[in-house]
Amino acid sequence: MYHTMDRRFWDKVDIRGKSDCWEWTAGKYPTGYGVFWVNGKNRGAHRVAWMLTYGDSLGRYDFICHKCDNPGCVNPSHLFKGTPKDNMADKLAKGRQNLIGSKRPGISGQKNHNSKLTPEDVLEIRAVYSKGKRGSGVRRLAKKYSVRPFTIYRVVNNLTWRNL
Repeated sequence: MYHTMDRRFWDKVDIRGKSDCWEWTAGKYPTGYGVFWVNGKNRGAHRVAWMLTYGDSLGRYDFICHKCDNPGCVNPSHLFKGTPKDNMADKLAKGRQNLIGSKRPGISGQKNHNSKLTPEDVLEIRAVYSKGKRGSGVRRLAKKYSVRPFTIYRVVNNLTWRNL
């Protein structure tokens, strides 16, 4: 059906303008990154886009990072090759990485897609915990709000939801 891997790959991309994100239209990982079957293995579509465009074979620890922060984008002009350290520095610079106890901004509170608590929950948890009444322990609060005790610990010690 397809004559080349290039054609099979680029047929799964919504190619737009040169500076626009080119969205991967086929399967994606739960993280939003495109997935493409190559040589018997699933590969990140953004990694394959890089290899097809630049003819660069990638090592296990080579990262292909997004300038646009859109995991579904495979526009080669939005990608750059880096190390795990480069990737972490990029995440920190763009405020996409939480560091426990850090003053650096990160994705926290309701902006974090994993958040189960609302701002109202957090204020209530802190108020109950600070009064030290029966049922205000970390484990009991965790059970009440269906989260892990460590989550409550981080809330009451202002390691998360620092904006409240």
